[in-house]
Amino acid sequence: MNEAPNTEGFSPRIAYVFIQFPKITETFNLREMLQIEKYGARLDMFSLIEPGRRAVVHPEARDLARRTRYSPWFFSKDLLRANLHYLFRSPGRYLKLLARLLSGSASQPVTLAKTLAIFPKCVFFSYEAGRLGLDHIHATFASHNATCAMVISALTGIDYSFTIDAYDLFVETALLRLKIRRARFLTTISRFNTRVISERYGQAGLKGAHVIYRGIDLDRYKPPSPPRHRAPEDPFEIVCVASLQEKKGHVFLLRALARLRNQGRRMTCVLVGNGPLRKRLESEVQGLKLGGVVTFTGDRTQEEVIARLQRADCFVLPSIITRGNRMEGIPNAMMEAMACELAVIGTSISGLPELVEPEKTGLLVPPEDDAALASALARLQDDPELGRRLGRAGREKVAEDFNLDINIMKLWRLYQTAVLDSETG
Repeated sequence: MNEAPNTEGFSPRIAYVFIQFPKITETFNLREMLQIEKYGARLDMFSLIEPGRRAVVHPEARDLARRTRYSPWFFSKDLLRANLHYLFRSPGRYLKLLARLLSGSASQPVTLAKTLAIFPKCVFFSYEAGRLGLDHIHATFASHNATCAMVISALTGIDYSFTIDAYDLFVETALLRLKIRRARFLTTISRFNTRVISERYGQAGLKGAHVIYRGIDLDRYKPPSPPRHRAPEDPFEIVCVASLQEKKGHVFLLRALARLRNQGRRMTCVLVGNGPLRKRLESEVQGLKLGGVVTFTGDRTQEEVIARLQRADCFVLPSIITRGNRMEGIPNAMMEAMACELAVIGTSISGLPELVEPEKTGLLVPPEDDAALASALARLQDDPELGRRLGRAGREKVAEDFNLDINIMKLWRLYQTAVLDSETG
């Protein structure tokens, strides 16, 4: 990539648009924003949904959360004022934009309903963007928050960009072609995604597209000191950090654990995270008689996750592709584990092989194959040196390709170019 422009004293005002902020599972967005602020940006946060009062919040997110602007109540004066402002000021633009969004999402009824529901909120954020004097808008995913960024841009003339991750490319695809065409640039988190975009939208879809991997702070996510050591009589400790949803494949991990327990192997497994499958997975644990093996912790802060990774012998994430085509991008929790020099096991889907090189930086097994997963776990339990070798190589891989500072600097350069071009254009 070209050298960054000479931008001494450059401090653009950039709004990040979220579906919900803060969110415990989106540490990657938190890391990105904190790094962008270090480079000199003045950040505003727009969130379509306000998290519940009981939501676990990373300590680092609290200041950003206090500065976040949330959409007001649907029939509030502020929402009504913003919509009337644009409806009377630019009625043609307002109505054509709404009609374009509804016609573009008509093929996906759920998306259509959500688009109709969020449109007045997007107009409210447009009003806020104009009042704040923003230089750029960035949406963290390509779904409804990118729709919001596009609406803000259409009503204010402020350039926008967005990131394509996974769900927003494989499931919720209505309006994506339009969002790509209108964006100043887009980023995506894997080369696998660029191939999908090219196949679906042709070279036009890749215009302005940049692969920027999520980044890990290697000073924070690091191996334990002193190094982890498991005595022969100690159970092999497995950790899985992931939201409890179908695409994460927890059920196949539980079945693999049952196989290993039946072989007389001593293992423990900690499932960090929460989600809609919690009760089902707890029932599965009881049915497989794994009550003394598996522990559910619920959501945990970054520091608690780091401590868990540094204590474990192995990290597992048996991701699958669901019937609804939901799948991983590149799991951030796996990057975190590798940064801690923890041996990892994943599945050979989507962008995972870009992070986990089989037999070099980790182990990959076919998705939905609990027998293969059990065999991989047994290998690591029986061969501690293999785990150490994979762990060292894994951290080197993260340092080379998934370094926070290097990757977010690439994004910062894109922001610099976009803002400077808009000022001179």
